[in-house]
Amino acid sequence: MARQEARWVHQVGDGLIYLGAGWIVALIVYFHAGGDWVIVYDGADVGSGRVMMHLVEFAQRTRWVTLGPGFRFERGIYLDMVDSDCHASVLWEPDL
Repeated sequence: MARQEARWVHQVGDGLIYLGAGWIVALIVYFHAGGDWVIVYDGADVGSGRVMMHLVEFAQRTRWVTLGPGFRFERGIYLDMVDSDCHASVLWEPDL
């Protein structure tokens, strides 16, 4: 399947990043405090999405996750974060 040029999207707190199919290539998350977490869903929201990854950090720090050629999603990218102090940037490539 053909892929478009990669795009960065920055999100603060919960939110829909993209609705459609493509590939997640990288994820950068700033965790505000110990025990913070972010869940990445393949879908438009928590209720209809499928969990793709769940990241938990035990200290205040930034975590960079690189996914090689990419992690396939079919229905969209939705981020669910523990609170609005967490920030995430997603590098993704939509299908053509």
